[in-house]
Amino acid sequence: MKLKKILAALLAAALLLSCLAACGGDSGSSTADESSSSQSAADPSQESSGDGDSSEEGADPAPPASDVKNGETNQQSYPLTTEDVTLDFWYPWAGSMAELADFNDSYFFQWYEELTGVHINFIVPASGSETDAFQLLFASDDMPDMLHTEPGTMSYRNGQDAAIDDGYFIDLAGYLDSAPNFASWLNGNDDFRRAAYSDSPASSTRPTAGG
Repeated sequence: MKLKKILAALLAAALLLSCLAACGGDSGSSTADESSSSQSAADPSQESSGDGDSSEEGADPAPPASDVKNGETNQQSYPLTTEDVTLDFWYPWAGSMAELADFNDSYFFQWYEELTGVHINFIVPASGSETDAFQLLFASDDMPDMLHTEPGTMSYRNGQDAAIDDGYFIDLAGYLDSAPNFASWLNGNDDFRRAAYSDSPASSTRPTAGG
């Protein structure tokens, strides 16, 4: 569903912005291509979403111009949708749940759902199984809408650009105009902007960014 794919991209951008702001750009959220839920690893026939603007090889990619001031903007309109939408988010941080049975029990994500109008269904692998569970995602036919990655341990076998080309991840460059707060934040901080883009000469944001 196109709406679900767009919302996954917008929420991933918003969550990534939070990660970049909080931890300086080492880990982040990815958006799995929503239609890849019907695809197996042996059949990467997805078309990647979004037509990112291209840039000259070696050029530093630039997001849309913005009016960002001190890392804050109010350009995004909320809620993101008036429809009932639930997005699956694979989040491998069982150890950070503390006393929570579900991340949605936290005040932050309750507020976040009220703000965006989107419910997040957290899929949290057991502590210690994260790396194997991540690799199994790509061998299954049940990819989540969004997922969190870690360089070296939880990353696509051929790199993040390959994950876009194979149809597993969404190239967020095609959605920056729909995510003005995220674009503004990138435009206001060179370090965050570099962390959010892949090493490809094409001007496309990395689905795994961050922290």
